[in-house]
Amino acid sequence: MSTGHECSFCGHKDAEGPFGELHACSRCTLRIAALAELSDSSIDNVWSKDHEAQQDDQFDAFKKGVAAVIGGDAESHLRLAKAYREMGFYRDARSALVVVLRAAPPMRLQREALDLLLTPPILMIGGASNLIRSLAQ
Repeated sequence: MSTGHECSFCGHKDAEGPFGELHACSRCTLRIAALAELSDSSIDNVWSKDHEAQQDDQFDAFKKGVAAVIGGDAESHLRLAKAYREMGFYRDARSALVVVLRAAPPMRLQREALDLLLTPPILMIGGASNLIRSLAQ
């Protein structure tokens, strides 16, 4: 489906969006997913940090149990990402959204996943321009 919007990252003309202030083509969607998987300092100025709430062993066991049950279903991972976002666990939300984006879901799910990933609170305030610079490198 052609939208006529220009991708905020590469300039391609058939980008989806807006997601906050951003538009993304299918190629850059996968590049965004790859960047969202990183946990090193190169993305510190893009993604929000988790809330200060402590993740204890019980919560870690819960996450492992949930991951075992939902498998690779994109819609279930999207719901899980929303739950993690509400709890302030943005890193876990990003991980679930990466599963959605890599699963090549229907456009509705892909748009919803990108909207969660490319807007606050998961994308930090001011993170959009930093994300654009990160993908340009």
